[in-house]
Amino acid sequence: MAGVVVAYLRHHFDRRIRTRDDAARASGAPVLAAVPPLSWRGGASADTLVSISAPASAAAEQYRTLRANLAAQGLGSSIRALVVTSPAKGEGKSSTVANLAVACANSGLKTLAVSADPRRPTLHGFFDVASGPGLPEVLRGQAPLSAAIFMTAIPGLYVLPSRPDPATGSDLLASHRLQEVLAEAAAHADVVLVDVTSIADGADASILARLVGTCLLVVEADHTDRRAVARATTTVAHAGARIVGTVLNRANAADETAGVPDRADHRPVFDFTTANGHKLPEPPLVLTRPWGDRFTPPRGLPSPRPQGGSTTWEGEEA
Repeated sequence: MAGVVVAYLRHHFDRRIRTRDDAARASGAPVLAAVPPLSWRGGASADTLVSISAPASAAAEQYRTLRANLAAQGLGSSIRALVVTSPAKGEGKSSTVANLAVACANSGLKTLAVSADPRRPTLHGFFDVASGPGLPEVLRGQAPLSAAIFMTAIPGLYVLPSRPDPATGSDLLASHRLQEVLAEAAAHADVVLVDVTSIADGADASILARLVGTCLLVVEADHTDRRAVARATTTVAHAGARIVGTVLNRANAADETAGVPDRADHRPVFDFTTANGHKLPEPPLVLTRPWGDRFTPPRGLPSPRPQGGSTTWEGEEA
């Protein structure tokens, strides 16, 4: 009896998102992945690129599931760009962008990850590329877009970073130049993933949502308030955009496997495994339209040789 009372009180007074059902009800959008906490032996920092460091882990599998579920909704075809945000800071949106970008590139999609969170930029750190010149310099006319896109060690994956720049305000992001940058990026990539500030941090997410039109919302289990999710969905709707799905971050074990598509639906294009069971990095893909020959390999990865010599990011000879 006491357990029933506790469950009743929790349901009516605890407003935190706990399960994928909670997340779906609060956001009005399907939960496309439930990513477990990064907790294997040796630990993992907040900037762990788990899709590379532990590709056989449950977390990496969920990012592949996320990519497959988004592809079923048109990512890479009818949906060329996607804004990734969260109701509040610290809920894992940047790690979602980074690992989703790896999953997209590994599936054969030419992918650009854009850091549009100059207040707290972290995206460049996942791939050990320079923090600039990046998006703020491009928007101010201080650098061409071709000089601000960095090639990573992961074939088919590029990063447009941001330096820490608190002075970059909503007015700059609302400029016509940002619309041009996104249009140019979408013209030369299969997928553009935009890491933007959280909804609670101001108008930036709303501005990007309006320009792009589609959003992915990241919430954290046992942390995100359902009312904050409701406010976030209202903000996105008022911007004229739609939330295509939700990611439940740091999910409990019961939620990790619920709703996972068949293995064939989200298996990477290549799947090489050594005799002792360790997965190898996928072989290089042929880049028909490389953005450039500048890259810095992430920690622990071999340096690939630039493909096709020196080219501009549009794929034309320099």
